[in-house]
Amino acid sequence: MTEAAGAARRRMRTPVLWALLAVFGASAGHAVAVARGQAAAENAPPGWTLAPAPTRYVDPSLLGELGVSPRAWSLVQYRALTSPPLAELAFTVTLPALGSLDVSTGAATLQLRPGEAPSGEGACEGTLPVVGTTPYPLRLHTAPDALEASSQGQVMRCHVTTAPAFTMTPGLHRLWVSELVGDGGAAVPLSWGAHVLALIVGAVGLVGVGAATVASGGSLSTAVLASVPLVLCALLAGAELSWLREVVRLPALPTRWAALAAGVVPSAFAHVGGLAARWAGRPPSKVVTVTVVAVATALVVGREVSVYGLAIIGIIAMGRLLARRLAGAEAAVGAAAALALGAALGSASVFGSHPAARMYFALAGAMVGALVWLGVLGRRVRFYNALSFGCAVIALGYLEMGIRFTEAGRFWTAAPVDSAGWSTTVESFVALDSATSSNYPSSGYPIRLPPKAAPRRIVCLGGSSTGGAWQDDDLGVFYPARLGAALSPGVEAVNQGVGAWSSFHIALFAARHLAELKPDVVTVYVGVNEATTSAMTYVELHRRWKAGTLSAGPGLLEQVRLFNGLRFLVRGLSADPLDRAVPAGDFADNVATIAAAVRESGAKLLLLSEAMQPDPISIAEYRDAMRAAAGGDIAYLDTAAMVTDPAWFRDTNHLTPAGHDALAGMIAAELRRLGWVSAS
Repeated sequence: MTEAAGAARRRMRTPVLWALLAVFGASAGHAVAVARGQAAAENAPPGWTLAPAPTRYVDPSLLGELGVSPRAWSLVQYRALTSPPLAELAFTVTLPALGSLDVSTGAATLQLRPGEAPSGEGACEGTLPVVGTTPYPLRLHTAPDALEASSQGQVMRCHVTTAPAFTMTPGLHRLWVSELVGDGGAAVPLSWGAHVLALIVGAVGLVGVGAATVASGGSLSTAVLASVPLVLCALLAGAELSWLREVVRLPALPTRWAALAAGVVPSAFAHVGGLAARWAGRPPSKVVTVTVVAVATALVVGREVSVYGLAIIGIIAMGRLLARRLAGAEAAVGAAAALALGAALGSASVFGSHPAARMYFALAGAMVGALVWLGVLGRRVRFYNALSFGCAVIALGYLEMGIRFTEAGRFWTAAPVDSAGWSTTVESFVALDSATSSNYPSSGYPIRLPPKAAPRRIVCLGGSSTGGAWQDDDLGVFYPARLGAALSPGVEAVNQGVGAWSSFHIALFAARHLAELKPDVVTVYVGVNEATTSAMTYVELHRRWKAGTLSAGPGLLEQVRLFNGLRFLVRGLSADPLDRAVPAGDFADNVATIAAAVRESGAKLLLLSEAMQPDPISIAEYRDAMRAAAGGDIAYLDTAAMVTDPAWFRDTNHLTPAGHDALAGMIAAELRRLGWVSAS
């Protein structure tokens, strides 16, 4: 190939490379726009307040998809949205088939359910159109003694005390609120214009990085190769990654930004490493000039970038000087690149925004860089082994200290007094002791029951699969209600299940309160919550809680955040049966306690194995224990082997309405076969 032909090919290739940089930059901009749009949709409009989620972890498939580019506010999981003082509110709501929305002001509440006309409290005049699953416009106006609602030309007026503000409370399932207007002031979430602007900024920004690469002595091809990981931003943008929060035990982990991090972090490493390599042989004056330009640019982009930019540039310069002084100029490139990589790693590892966390992570990054630098130089450095070991220990120490100032530090702990340790289980013990009922088992205790209304009563005990797991607003869709409908009029089935309860909780409840329920038959549907991983069994945890010595539980190693983070990750990916909250022996004891309480109340006991997908083998030991306990007035039905249709499951163990119907039919058939209820 002649020199002229080569030059022509390079000229033809250059526009393609610039175009690739623009595309890669737009990919990152798209991820930013998607993350910002999703964050805006899940946060409160300006001036409004949004209640926190009542539970930390809920399977996203139960809530409903947020979508890649939402253009409305998303309300979900019972999170109440409260307005500033308003006398009038207009909005459009889109409800899913199982969704619900309550709009309240003072003592007035307007209930919206698909397939029904909105209903209000107090003496109401007029009606509103039936709510469907399509956008439903609604306008509300308050007077001191009335709430007026209008939609599509129809008006309803309810005479009830109101207040100068509105609260919108959804059910579990995701719904959408758009065109929100209060007292003439409109609020809209992120617009398409902001999305387009993010694409442009991303494209122009990365083209600028390519220009800087060429100006600093690098090649355009190198800049393109370093930017290839940004393709991940577009591929992962909008992906539902909230399951990572449960795996690593970080409820506040910003998974909406994971797509951006997946592409930007490796690309940043590549660009910074290349920059460090090119700077290694430059005179200090050029380093200072580039530093000033980089800092000025960073100040325009944002304060956070300028802080990390200064840290990385400073460590690059320090690595260059140290390498030349201690090991000769030939090691300058390796030292600068290694230290830059370490600093970038530390900066990218920040989970929170506390200044102390940033400081410790920067120091940890410097130590990681120094460790790599020592590995490059090897035996040319005196005391190589001691220095390497010291850098590793110091890096881990700085990382541990930094994590303690972040959100991870709050949750990567086994301390039972911490909000992420065992407090949920301890709260369930407190709720059991308080014995306070409500209309929905969200407070850790079964619902309040009316007096016995039929000659025979079936009491259904269990965890969230029985008593509500935030996947349905109406307990009428759960199998106890369906069981009551499937049996003869002389039999009633009552729901006394509670989310997160295990056989241990049920045994405590049954021993204290079962006789008060006047049961004739008791069903116990358990198995999944028993297999929950825990550093301490529920029996031991409850004993220490009652004795007031619970804080002495975790050992020294369990107080190390790095150790706990690794432990939670391993457990999240592969649960260890040896760490089960209810071991097989304890489960057998719990069943015996429940059986004794049932006999004392004069009832019969039907044990039911909890269904699981894809395979209930993980609770095989509990099924065996229930099978072994059967005999006389105790029967066992292996429903885990019978409830197998994938269409019956919402997730691994929570059932759809069809699944609850099927389970109720199986239980009803077994009760008739046993002769515990009449066949008619």
